[in-house]
Amino acid sequence: MDKDDRWKHSRWLTFMEDRLILIRDLLRDDGVCLIHISEEEVAYLTVLCDRLFGDLRGPTEARWGRLGSFTWRTRGGAQDGETLFSQDHEYVLCYAGPQFMFTGLAKDEGLYSNPDSDPRGACGDRAQRAAA
Repeated sequence: MDKDDRWKHSRWLTFMEDRLILIRDLLRDDGVCLIHISEEEVAYLTVLCDRLFGDLRGPTEARWGRLGSFTWRTRGGAQDGETLFSQDHEYVLCYAGPQFMFTGLAKDEGLYSNPDSDPRGACGDRAQRAAA
């Protein structure tokens, strides 16, 4: 696409919509869709995905939903070009099916210590720290 094309966002969104509908229809109900995107199109893509998959209410028993998004730092650097802002991160949008469950891994408490004898406990003991 030509960078001066005034319809470039519309063309790109149509291109993405066709593929996202296919992805949604092929995924199982316990599936998850992670989409990596730069900051140039993240706002447009979020609106499109919310329409196709569901919004921030998250998945329910009957429909897909957005689990959230996270920032991925792609490089460590100073400001870019002539702007005063550094663009060293991108985004990952996360949508899940109605039966998706994130189980993760059990936390290994042996990895944490309490070198300063904090009365709230070891660094990894969140429940103990929150109660203090």
